[in-house]
Amino acid sequence: MRVRHAVAGILLLRIRVAGGALVLILFSLGVGAVGLRAVPAASGASCTAAQKAARQKALAAYRRRMIQDRKAYFKAHASKRERATFVKRQQSRLRTLQRAANCAIDRKPPALTAAAVSGSTLTLAFDETLAGSSPTSAFSVRVDNLVWPVTAVALAGKGVTLTLVLAVDGGQMVTVSYAPTVGALSDAAGNLVAAFADRPVTNSSAQPATPAPEPGYSPSIPAPSTAGRPPTDSPSLGEWGPKTGEPYWLPTTGTLHGLIVLVDFSDAPAIESVDFYKNYLEATAESYYRENSYGRLTLDLTTYPRWVRMSKPVEDYGLAGGPPMATVTAFVNEVTGLIDADVDFSQIDSIYVVGPESTGPRLNILLFRPVPGQGVVRDGKELRWGAVGGGALDRRGPTSNLFAHHLITHETGHLLGLADLYDASQHDGGALQDAWAGRWDIMSDNRASSHMFAWNKWLLGWLDPKQLRGLTAPGTTEATLTPLEIPGGLKAVVVPVSPSVFYVIEDRQRIGEDRELCDKGVLVWIVDGSRRNVDHNAVVQAAGRSYSDACGAIYDAGYDIGPGEVSTFEDSSVKVQLLAANPDGSYSVRVTRK
Repeated sequence: MRVRHAVAGILLLRIRVAGGALVLILFSLGVGAVGLRAVPAASGASCTAAQKAARQKALAAYRRRMIQDRKAYFKAHASKRERATFVKRQQSRLRTLQRAANCAIDRKPPALTAAAVSGSTLTLAFDETLAGSSPTSAFSVRVDNLVWPVTAVALAGKGVTLTLVLAVDGGQMVTVSYAPTVGALSDAAGNLVAAFADRPVTNSSAQPATPAPEPGYSPSIPAPSTAGRPPTDSPSLGEWGPKTGEPYWLPTTGTLHGLIVLVDFSDAPAIESVDFYKNYLEATAESYYRENSYGRLTLDLTTYPRWVRMSKPVEDYGLAGGPPMATVTAFVNEVTGLIDADVDFSQIDSIYVVGPESTGPRLNILLFRPVPGQGVVRDGKELRWGAVGGGALDRRGPTSNLFAHHLITHETGHLLGLADLYDASQHDGGALQDAWAGRWDIMSDNRASSHMFAWNKWLLGWLDPKQLRGLTAPGTTEATLTPLEIPGGLKAVVVPVSPSVFYVIEDRQRIGEDRELCDKGVLVWIVDGSRRNVDHNAVVQAAGRSYSDACGAIYDAGYDIGPGEVSTFEDSSVKVQLLAANPDGSYSVRVTRK
């Protein structure tokens, strides 16, 4: 057999058979380099760029060997039927390769089509099958604008199931966000699921049962004779109150306008930009007070747009250790004088002076809160509330936090009238110093953000009387406590055992500003309003007393139900029994006053 020619898509084969006869066989090859019409890709066929390249390579290789394979086959097979069948097989194989090589490269990322939550299960539906995996930190869920941590992620087909730390109640507003990270979700073509933010989630959770109306309770503790009112240079702090309406404290509701001023020194120059502090401090402190007060207090912060160079080296101001209030006032007086031309201080309620990290211990975190008449007067207004401190990083705890952030959140608590809840006689910075309250209140260990406990919220007017139940005589009451972090519901059972000593029982969950806590459960506090600041004025009666740098002191203080948990507190005055731990984070409790 000899190939004679192949013209216009026709393959002409000249074959001599027995007896010398000449047989001409024509095969139609169509068009194209290998003799077949181009075959379009099947509708909807898609592939990755790597897959397309590999398929095109396979097609080209097949085309190159197609004629040689056919020639070899025809040489070995004289039957027309067999040859025709062989050609059909080649054509079929070629069409298959062409279809595969003609696929459209899929560049479209999977799209979220629906999001729904029922209880503690949030389901995300996408428009195509997903692959890969994703850590819980890639998802952010908010319930009524509170951060609601995700504890597990499961992938199945076109769906992603998120397990939430607590069940969601019907009627709550839920949103979900996603930020791709290592091990991100993708489709079969390798297209990553795109980031999305604050996507609304359909909430089909059951509505919570309507609790019986609470009669309401309005506890109060009178300021003791040892409270140290003027003529001392600064008002004393303690757990007496409420604090509302007193001239020594900032208003606890409404809007407070705070000014952040960044200052540096010839021996401690600025390191970070103004925006570094502005972006961190304004957002974190403002959101902290908005959430803790349930929207009753707005802290409106403004950062002065430039670093302010002080006239003397930092050590010359005497701001290390615990200087008298007059020293702090003189420092604030110079700061405000340097920027007076640019600032209308008549619109400022509190001032926060932040030095660079390089100041170190030479610029301690200090409260600026002189008594009326001894403050700094600018633009006709006496400035009497604020704080100063260095902008260092504290790398203990769950995340690195700026001291300056807690300079604002913690010290503003003092400006509102709240006391320190740590043991100032201890200086270990942890297990002993914070053994009274751990990280269960930002007025204690403030290396991680946390809510203020229920009594402090009551003192500041952030809880209503109907959110407290008083057990004012010997007897027993049963109640369902709702998480302190969530607005509404019963927040505390309060048991007075003397005019100045109260037991406060509350429910804490790892959501919102409490999400960095290492445990949850029912806390039992003893509040003693007869004691002054840092003198056992509020102490957690801890179920456990463990410590770690990551979690702080008594991080396992909560009473709970389950294996290894302690579900009952009892002393000579009060007994607290946990009856049920509910999926929405609430607890049913029985409290007995003896």
